Amino acid sequence: MTVVSPYLLIDASCSLVGYVEDMRGNLAADGEKIAAQCHRFGVGAVRDTGSGIAAKSRFASANQNVKVVGGTIAITDCAPMNRSEIVVRSSSQLHDAVSLCRALGEQWICARSNHPDFFHATRVATAPFGISVCGKRGRRL
Repeated sequence: MTVVSPYLLIDASCSLVGYVEDMRGNLAADGEKIAAQCHRFGVGAVRDTGSGIAAKSRFASANQNVKVVGGTIAITDCAPMNRSEIVVRSSSQLHDAVSLCRALGEQWICARSNHPDFFHATRVATAPFGISVCGKRGRRL
């Protein structure tokens, strides 16, 4: 007989997108609520696809139980979709973003584009430093 906890997650994923921190209130409140739900349902790690440095730091300080992977640097060659995306239009800007990842000790960079060449250039720029790339297709106009 196999007994499995009702809160055990096996090979599962979910997304939390579209929330905006209330700039007039406690900026840590959203992260605290998300961390509490992760803890409640046994989520031990989350992959953040680009919340930015400040939001990732607030989330990490709100919990000790959930490991956050990624989330610091998000780049795009499209119009930015949020406050944390960095627009990259040249190879020097791409190298600056990779340098920022290295300075922060970040092992992931999120790239959003409609162009395969952008993903390839990002992978070529990050590979020598062991930085993984999370790719997302850009928004259609």
